[in-house]
Amino acid sequence: GLVGSEMCIRDRYNQKKSKYLVYVPKHGAAMWKGLDTVIMELEAAQQAGLPIDIVTSETAEQYFPEIRIFKTAENMPASYPIPQRMLPLVFRQVDFVVDQIIMGCYGNTGIEAMLCGAVTLGQKRYTEVADAPIVEVEAGTIAAALERLIADPALCQRISTDSIAYANRVHSPEAVGAIAKKV
Repeated sequence: GLVGSEMCIRDRYNQKKSKYLVYVPKHGAAMWKGLDTVIMELEAAQQAGLPIDIVTSETAEQYFPEIRIFKTAENMPASYPIPQRMLPLVFRQVDFVVDQIIMGCYGNTGIEAMLCGAVTLGQKRYTEVADAPIVEVEAGTIAAALERLIADPALCQRISTDSIAYANRVHSPEAVGAIAKKV
């Protein structure tokens, strides 16, 4: 598989937290994903008492100091977004990842998050991804979905486990190669 499941299995959905980390891949090049809308909705939910912290490429170093250490060691500017090789670290530790809500289907962020067992929220409007263990949301429904997920840790654990299996089954090099052979 793409990522060893032993590295990614999560059992922390089984423990109550005072704050849940929600990663939103908001950066300058991702404006077309609808993430400004996501941030506004999450901020309003946060102010209304939903126990979440919003993690973006701009705030990730507050939660994951290893990113700053890595960027310093690699001589990357502080303004540089999360380095690609650091994303698994983030996805293994956040509770939820919100991917695209405008484009119709999850993208690379969703795939990487699923591989790391993160409960991923986004769209899956295409029949090819109807069985993906993505929590389907659109603008205006994200906070309610998070509220339901936070209240149901067993569901989160099941989605986490299913996500790893699905991403390895559908998005592994072997699975992609099999599709390419048919073309």
